[in-house]
Amino acid sequence: FYSCIIPLFCQENKLEEGIRLFEMMRTSNFTADSLVYEVLLQSLCKNLRLDDVIKVLEEMMETGLMPPNNVFAVVVYVFCKLGKVDDAMKFLEDKQIMETSACNVLLEGCCSTGKFLMAEDLLVKMSERNVADCNSWNIVIRWLSEHARIREVRELLGRMVVSCSLPDCDTYSALVVCHCKMSNYR
Repeated sequence: FYSCIIPLFCQENKLEEGIRLFEMMRTSNFTADSLVYEVLLQSLCKNLRLDDVIKVLEEMMETGLMPPNNVFAVVVYVFCKLGKVDDAMKFLEDKQIMETSACNVLLEGCCSTGKFLMAEDLLVKMSERNVADCNSWNIVIRWLSEHARIREVRELLGRMVVSCSLPDCDTYSALVVCHCKMSNYR
């Protein structure tokens, strides 16, 4: 019953009803499965209820269930959306999560809040651990390009190629943006 109804409430964004059933399920000594946890976490994230997200996530991990990678990415997005980029970084470090999609969301959050040095440090860590993909590099290159920092763009582009990540259309688009920002249309 709980495994069927909680996801339905969460999918219809009736979060309070879903949480109430979740509490009843725990009171009745039923253990939630990974689907219930995942849907509940997604719904809590959608409603930016970060404290509840952390509680449910920790409870899930205590029961021995590991959330899928997309859940960590969504949780990091909520941290960033609420302006808690430093807390997002600490969250990933505490949970020992070095997964590409979650880290890319954090890179986006760092860049959008102007914490470029934090983004650069994260990109270096990701590269060292072989979890940086082309999109990871492009996030930072795009930010540098939008701020017309061509020297740093070229340096980062060189590091990207050395790390065996080849530029794609987004990379070249960022380079065009950088040159346009510098009025270098030729």
